[in-house]
Amino acid sequence: MVRLQAASGLLRALGPCIRSSLSPECQQIAAAAAGVRLFESVAPAVTYRDISDEWYLRQRSQISLGNRLPHVAVSAWISPSAVVVGDVDLLDRVSVWNNVVLRGDLNNITIGQVSNVQDRTVIHAARTSPAGISASVKVGKFVTIEPNCTLRSCRIGDFTKVGARSVLLEGSMMEDYSVLQPGSVLPPTRRVPTGEVWGGVPARFVRALSEDERDALKAEADDIRRLAWQQDAEQLPVGTAWRGVEAYRAAVVESGKAVSVPMRRLKYDQRKRREDEAANAISVAAGASQAIK
Repeated sequence: MVRLQAASGLLRALGPCIRSSLSPECQQIAAAAAGVRLFESVAPAVTYRDISDEWYLRQRSQISLGNRLPHVAVSAWISPSAVVVGDVDLLDRVSVWNNVVLRGDLNNITIGQVSNVQDRTVIHAARTSPAGISASVKVGKFVTIEPNCTLRSCRIGDFTKVGARSVLLEGSMMEDYSVLQPGSVLPPTRRVPTGEVWGGVPARFVRALSEDERDALKAEADDIRRLAWQQDAEQLPVGTAWRGVEAYRAAVVESGKAVSVPMRRLKYDQRKRREDEAANAISVAAGASQAIK
């Protein structure tokens, strides 16, 4: 195995050669060496399965914690990369998008009908609230929560919209037909009244909501639900079928009808070969440089 220290010594010996603009060959060798990543480990971690070897996604979208169980309506959709943990209720036609985390490990989270929680949003219910009210999370119907939001022990009414990258802290509340602009922070116990648009850090009143904007809140939630239907139609059924496939694959390999080549080992061997070739080229160039001197 070529060590990083040995490669560094060779590069130092090649200093004049690499800096010379009159030697394209040395420059090409140095560029090839710079593009090679050297390893310190002696052997690859072949005990772990590479993602290229996986045939099925084994991540669990729904996780129970003791007596805290997710309750998901038949018409609700959860992305395979999302995680719903503990006491979480997803009502009819709710959509939970990619990399969303709903943590009901300490208290209840309820998402109302036709509401959507978009990518990389985290919703967490605390055990208790400093405001003295319930620390559970209640999201009404036809609610749109845009990507990268953080909600903690808050209340959101019907026909509302939470802008991207917004934060709602403990005890905060959005009443029906209200909007929080992107990048806003709603402090603890702060309330957004009906028919108003708030924004800023901390969030403050911006303007009143028009009638057209009120109607658009429901239409937007409907549109996102239709997109979720398309996503759901393209997914394979969730289950434990991968276990049977793994057993069949092992039996085929054992019988000699096929050879199992772990992609992790194959990639490691390819990288090791490139490292050796680059190190040999550096050694040859170093010897040539010393001979010229």
